[in-house]
Amino acid sequence: MRERARAVRRVITNAFLVTLLFLFFVDALPVEDRYRASVDPILDVSGLWQEQWRLFAPEVDKVNTRVSAQVLFADGATASWHSPDWPSLSVWQRFVEFRRMEYFDSVRLDTNRGAWPPLARYLAKTVAHPSGASSPVIEVVLSRQWATIPAPGSGQPLPAGPYVFFNEGATFYTWRPTP
Repeated sequence: MRERARAVRRVITNAFLVTLLFLFFVDALPVEDRYRASVDPILDVSGLWQEQWRLFAPEVDKVNTRVSAQVLFADGATASWHSPDWPSLSVWQRFVEFRRMEYFDSVRLDTNRGAWPPLARYLAKTVAHPSGASSPVIEVVLSRQWATIPAPGSGQPLPAGPYVFFNEGATFYTWRPTP
């Protein structure tokens, strides 16, 4: 009896996982909206929806962005942290890191200010002291950098090499632990 119940649970779990993977697959495909519309209500209710993947169309990104942080320790040491550098990633790393990169592209926006304190606390816990000392973090300063990408045929010079140098930036959040 116990074995039968375990087998039924396994079948139900596997069916659920296969269904979920199928929904993700259909939602992620660049297919007609009518196919995506059929799975959107299920994903919306479950909270598992994915934003539209506007990687190349209808509007190409015109700005490269990066999030960085300066982590200040109680002993005066500072450590720098930067979101992953897209051009330096391999094709496989880009595939694996795409969602994370979208997070960093979105977290910098003022409309997502609710995510700034958790990001700063996470960095305070995970960014290592430059010398390996165990000094507590007293401040995390988040900054956003960006570089405008000139449109093809605009006559504006393109940056040399595969990298776009971030020529503009601003601090957007400072976190200090509460005593």
